[in-house]
Amino acid sequence: MSSLRNAIKRVTHKERSQPRSRSHLGLLEKKGDYKKRSDNFHKKERRLAAMGARAANRNPDEFYMAMHNAEIDHNGKHRKTDKAVLSEQAATLGADAIKIMKTQDLKYLRAVVSRDKKKEESLRASLHFDHEGRGRKNKRTLFVDGGREEAEAVLERLEDEEDGESDEEDEGAPLPTTSAGGTSEDDEYDLDLSALRPAASKTPKQLKKERRAKAKLDKSLDKARLKSYASLRDRSARRGKVEVALAFMETERNMTSKGAKRKVRDGEDGKPPVFKWRRKRAK
Repeated sequence: MSSLRNAIKRVTHKERSQPRSRSHLGLLEKKGDYKKRSDNFHKKERRLAAMGARAANRNPDEFYMAMHNAEIDHNGKHRKTDKAVLSEQAATLGADAIKIMKTQDLKYLRAVVSRDKKKEESLRASLHFDHEGRGRKNKRTLFVDGGREEAEAVLERLEDEEDGESDEEDEGAPLPTTSAGGTSEDDEYDLDLSALRPAASKTPKQLKKERRAKAKLDKSLDKARLKSYASLRDRSARRGKVEVALAFMETERNMTSKGAKRKVRDGEDGKPPVFKWRRKRAK
C-alpha cells in the first residue's frame, strides 16, 4: 500500500506571490527575509544604546599621554600622528639608520633633479618653440556653380598653374658660368649643372601624390614635435615638485643639527620655512 500511496499525485503547496495589483512594489517579502531585516535593525539599536551609555558615563577629565600622539583624520578615523610614527621608527631602527636612509633619499632626489635638468636642456636645444602657428594652415574657399566634377577640374587647373609658376621661377634663376674647358680654375670642385636645371614635367597625378606624401610627412613631424613639447612640460612640472620635496627633506635634516636657530620666514607657496643658525666660532 505504501508504494501505491506514493504513486498518487499530491497537492503541491506553493508560496503566495505578490498580487498583480501590488506588483509595482516588488517581490513579496517572506518570513525569512523579514527575520534578517529585523535582526539587523535590533542589532543597530543595541549598538546605538551602548554607545549612548558610554558617552553619558564618560569622564570629561580623562587623559592619557598617548593622546598627544593621536589625531582624527579627515575620514573620521583615529590614527597616530606622523611625528609618533617617525619616533617609533627611530626607536626600532636607531637614529643612525634613520639618518642614513634620509641621506640616501636626498641623493636620489638630487639625481632625479639633475637628470631632468639635462633632459630639459637637450629638449630646449632641439626645439624652437614655433609650434603655435604650425598646426593651422591657410585655406582658400572656392565657390563653383557646377557639381563635384567641375570643382575637381577647377582645383586641378589651379594646382597646375601653381606648379607652372614654380617651374618658371626655377628656369629664371641664373646658372653659374665656367671656363671654356668646362671647369673653373679658381674652383676646387666641378659644378654639376644638371642639378640646377628644372626637373622634367610631371603628370598631375604624380604631383598630387607628391603633395599627399609631403602633407603626411608634415603631419607626422608636427605630431612628434608636439609630443616633445608635452614631454618638456611634464618634466619641468615634475622637476618643480621634486625640488620642493628636496627642500623639505634638506630642512628636516638641517633641523637635526646642533646649534641655536631661529625661524626667519614661514613657508610660502608650498615651500618649507627658512631658519637661521647662530654663528659659532670654529676652533
